[in-house]
Amino acid sequence: MKVLFVLPQIPFPPHSGGRIVTWNTVKRFAAECSVRVACLYHHPSELPALVEVKKYVEEVGTSNIFFVIGDELITPPLGGSILPGVTRNSVITLARYLGTNVVERPISIEEVIKTSENGSLKEAFASGTAAVISPVGNIYFRDKEYAINGGKTGALAEKLYNEILKIQYGMVEDPFGWRIKIANGKKRSR
Repeated sequence: MKVLFVLPQIPFPPHSGGRIVTWNTVKRFAAECSVRVACLYHHPSELPALVEVKKYVEEVGTSNIFFVIGDELITPPLGGSILPGVTRNSVITLARYLGTNVVERPISIEEVIKTSENGSLKEAFASGTAAVISPVGNIYFRDKEYAINGGKTGALAEKLYNEILKIQYGMVEDPFGWRIKIANGKKRSR
């Protein structure tokens, strides 16, 4: 996945509560119109996901974002526009279970760029219901491209994706109680 970070085009209403998702959708649509046309002009075969940032990275589209910086898996904390997600929780729970140091804290776009430049940003990925985990291979900010892990899927993202699928499909034990048996295999009578 390629991700384009842009600065806000429309003022963001502070503490907008339940309206935040709707407002983000409106802002995203307005910004995407001009930015996507520019992207298509410069890179016709690649259309990155658009992410609006003021200072802190919060999400990628409708997915939660994770960065592996040094030996930490960093994701923005819940609150504001960060909604709790089942997949986000699964990633955090499984990563901790596997011994990964997970940190929930604000992360600025400046930190992402700086760590990309100095090589301590090892990988990035988004999590969501449909794709489970989507690796981020490139980010764009202020007309510059930053490759993450050579544009390839990182080891942690791949491990988490595979382990979550194994648990979902019953290929391994479920140490978290995520799977629920909904039928005993026999036809139910009414």
